[in-house]
Amino acid sequence: MTVTLPDGTLQPIIDDIEYDAKGQRVAVSYANGVNTTYSYEETTWRLIKLYSTRSNRDRNGKERKSVIQDIVYTYDPVGNITRLKDNTYATVFYNNQKVEPLSDYTYDALYRLIEANGRQHPGINARTHQDNDQDGDFKQSKFIPLSDRNALEQYRENYTYDDAGNLIKTTHIASNSWTRTQEIMPDSNRLKSVSSNNGFTDSLPITYDRSGNQQQLNGNSTVSLTFNCCENLVKAGIIEREGQPDDSDYYTYDSGEMRTRKVSERLVNGGAVIQKESKIYLGNYEVKRLHNETENGETTILKRQTLRVMDGETCVAIFHYWEQDDWQREVEQVGTRKLRYQMGNHLGSVALEVDDDAQIISYEEYFPYGGTAFIAGKNQQEVKLKEYRYSGKERDDGTGLYYYGARYYAPWLGRWLKPDPAGTVDGLNLYGFVGDNPIHWVDFQGMSKEVKKKNDGKAHGLRSRTGTNNLLEPSDAYKKASALANEFDKSQMKPGGTGVFGGYKK
Repeated sequence: MTVTLPDGTLQPIIDDIEYDAKGQRVAVSYANGVNTTYSYEETTWRLIKLYSTRSNRDRNGKERKSVIQDIVYTYDPVGNITRLKDNTYATVFYNNQKVEPLSDYTYDALYRLIEANGRQHPGINARTHQDNDQDGDFKQSKFIPLSDRNALEQYRENYTYDDAGNLIKTTHIASNSWTRTQEIMPDSNRLKSVSSNNGFTDSLPITYDRSGNQQQLNGNSTVSLTFNCCENLVKAGIIEREGQPDDSDYYTYDSGEMRTRKVSERLVNGGAVIQKESKIYLGNYEVKRLHNETENGETTILKRQTLRVMDGETCVAIFHYWEQDDWQREVEQVGTRKLRYQMGNHLGSVALEVDDDAQIISYEEYFPYGGTAFIAGKNQQEVKLKEYRYSGKERDDGTGLYYYGARYYAPWLGRWLKPDPAGTVDGLNLYGFVGDNPIHWVDFQGMSKEVKKKNDGKAHGLRSRTGTNNLLEPSDAYKKASALANEFDKSQMKPGGTGVFGGYKK
């Protein structure tokens, strides 16, 4: 798999993929020197080991650890994962506690997850998902430098469900223990209120519109949610003010009801500046712009283009190119082109990101329902660029919601914001997430659960030989993205300058 760059050169992404007789991947060789092998149990074909290596020296000759993934899976007789151990990392001792790099899972008679054990950052609490800067939160979790991953602790979570499969209580046991209770309306599966016993949050009443769309979230303040006539989320009111602009996120969709644009507006500098961040989506191609608006007019301070390189349902790498970054928020030098390889786990969650020299950019571990137990990296500037995370989906920093296509998912609640648009194909509970078993099932579009396949690319022409993927017609894509970005809508974007994706011209 290769990407054609504007100067005509080919940027290799994957050199080789091998499959077994069942069509499952057994080996992937990436162009940055990372080699991943998949091992399966011979009678059930279940994945039992995911193993990734790189060269033991970087491009400057500095010695480094060669194994970057060594995940071993254990199953019960019906195929539920009961233990996941990452042998890449050693057992450590922190705060008089033995912390092992493993996760254990327990299920009830209906194969619903009822207990999980794993590792987390010691600072995690019941409101970490709210991303409160005063608490030192970072991307709905806590940041750890790659050199300080010994500072972790064990946690245990217990889950309680009602007869309809609604998650009604989460008990978190760690140095900061808490219990979150979710009350369900008696005549439906809609959420009525959310409360915690840790003193951080009070009981929050939840309301729904006539179509069953949730209208509030329990953030640092009450976040209002507005849906359009097609039942798509179009506005999230983060902070609503009288007489001043609100802090809000806005979303637009195409005729197929897929998101094409996201705009975030924030009042900064004591109300003197409205900061507007816009992202345009054209398939796997994205254009991000950041503007500051004052009484003297609007100024563009950042322009970035992104290309997500896909292998079927899975993103294998992300290209970023910066046209402009006046404040060095994301990159030190404009014109920089960065490649981030996406190394997933059995669910497709992006656990590890590495660069074109196989150096680790970020590492993330997740709670079972999609929250982040901790996120580590070289520095916060690099890790902040990670947008696609649990199940390979994009998490919106403004709300903490995951966008799946058909619906938005709240990982701290373990449920969807609106009923399943596909109806009862996935069960009678239209708000339930993957049958209460998020360790086994995934949901690609927000409509039904299924098992993550290990052969995404085979149906798309990828074989054991290298193939070229022309994933983007750069000039056409940029023209379309620029036209969308220059539309006069709620974000009031004004025409910008010439843009390139590493040379892709308008």
